[in-house]
Amino acid sequence: LQTEPPLIPPPLPQRPHATGPMDPRVVRDRMGRGAITAQLLTLGLIAALGLAVYANSLPGGFLWDDRFLVEENVLIREWRLLPRLFATPLTPDFYSCYRPLVNLFFMGCYHLWGLAPFGYHLTGVLLHVVNASLAYALIRALSEDHALALSTGCVFAVHPALSEPVN
Repeated sequence: LQTEPPLIPPPLPQRPHATGPMDPRVVRDRMGRGAITAQLLTLGLIAALGLAVYANSLPGGFLWDDRFLVEENVLIREWRLLPRLFATPLTPDFYSCYRPLVNLFFMGCYHLWGLAPFGYHLTGVLLHVVNASLAYALIRALSEDHALALSTGCVFAVHPALSEPVN
């Protein structure tokens, strides 16, 4: 009696260690050594646009609701109050809004810059530039279309709808 060996599925092909189309190893292999430089130049262009558009906000002072959100907000003054940021409204006097990440941002800025408006504006502009770069990277990873990703990152960096959170 001869029995056939059990059917064993073939091994799965080994996946490269790259994490996606934006992984530097994949980009370098696919597009050559100049791809990394091109990516850095692209990110530099997006950063330069964002900085150029919002640089005029750096010397400005606090505006409008900054009095409640920063200058009079006792929740951002001490790290021991951090848990209260996530359990209370935006400020003790501003009960209609729950935005703990805004308070966390203001707390970090307060501990870096005190009550100097320049530091808050600089941090906001730099965070905006990082977000514009992430918008570029996301579209580039999803579509692999450099022109689409670049235009998305540039529009994100300069669009006036984003000026209130940045300033």
